[in-house]
Amino acid sequence: MDLNRFSKQVLAMQNRFSTLLQGTEPIKGLTPQLSSTFVMEMGWALEELQVAQEELQQKNMGLAEALEASVHERKRYEDLFYLAPEPYLITTLEGTIQQANRAAAELLGIPEQFIVGKPLSLYIREEDRQCFRSELIRRQERDCFHEWEIGLTCRDGRSLDVACITRINRDRTNKAVSIHWVLRDLTERKRIALLQQSPINSSEQRTIFQENRPLLSYHLGELIPLPQGTLWYVVQGLVKLTTLNHQGQEILMGLIGLGSPFGKELTSLGIYEATACSSVKLVGFTHAEIAASPDLTQLLLTGISYRLHQTEALLALSGERQLATRLYQLLHVLKNEVGTPVDEGICLNIRLTHEELAMACGTTRVTITRLLKQLQDQKKITFNEKRQIILIKNLVPSNPRNL
Repeated sequence: MDLNRFSKQVLAMQNRFSTLLQGTEPIKGLTPQLSSTFVMEMGWALEELQVAQEELQQKNMGLAEALEASVHERKRYEDLFYLAPEPYLITTLEGTIQQANRAAAELLGIPEQFIVGKPLSLYIREEDRQCFRSELIRRQERDCFHEWEIGLTCRDGRSLDVACITRINRDRTNKAVSIHWVLRDLTERKRIALLQQSPINSSEQRTIFQENRPLLSYHLGELIPLPQGTLWYVVQGLVKLTTLNHQGQEILMGLIGLGSPFGKELTSLGIYEATACSSVKLVGFTHAEIAASPDLTQLLLTGISYRLHQTEALLALSGERQLATRLYQLLHVLKNEVGTPVDEGICLNIRLTHEELAMACGTTRVTITRLLKQLQDQKKITFNEKRQIILIKNLVPSNPRNL
């Protein structure tokens, strides 16, 4: 019913009735007694219509308020769906994505604006697709709430194992109309289980790392992020750890090579940066993974112990007054980290700039250039074709003060 139209009709009837009441002659065709009775009954009927109109208006206002409240409630639940930490999906019965929250888009590696309309089967691992289709049909025939596992291949190439919980959404006739999905990434849980089952030793650690977790690569000079709760482990290359003093000058805090860990968890400094000094490959471990594997804990403890020894060497270096001795000690610290035996002696397999050496020694680039030239003239060091420093055998200055 159109309430506005009905209200206008009632108002028009009231106006006509008022005009009728103003007439002094009886209504044509009616006796005075019948005319009076007709007017009285018409008045009652109009009053009932007015009451009905007011009741309809009140109900209409109530419906409008309920509609507005339901819109707000729907928006609230949509926000909860979108911001939920677990990946949620709504698909058709065939598996085409109709809705997805932010966590689901991140899990699948698809921008949020492009995820709707994509078949979920597109991201199912090829060997799992037949099982996926069969399970979809089975769950439409009867509701199942237990988890089932499938393999996903994300858009960025990652391969994940996920646990799925599905619920069939049905209409009033109990006909299935859509599927609600909850996805849970099992990758970390399976890594932890593997670490608990597979003891790690120095001879096989590289193989286990490469097979069971991604290697993250960083290029020379690239800053390495230090996320909270993650410990990085160096598989290849050298990482420079630095902070800043009150004058804004960079201070060397450590040189992290193969087999050593680093991260936010191993420092109390507010300003702390990690920079790749060469081509670097890293793997990351979470607190849960470390706690789950005593062998991994022992492996990381060995690396931390080695870092402690290096930190002591750097502290001793910073306390040395003679710049020549300080440079000599720094070269030996580098030798332990990245040194490789060659015919002439020990080659430092990274190319450090004079500015970086000066920063580590607490002096100027010009002074480092002069000291390196003197060491080269005295046949203490040499350079290969890549301009990498080679410490010539038996590099022990008889008197560093003469440099």
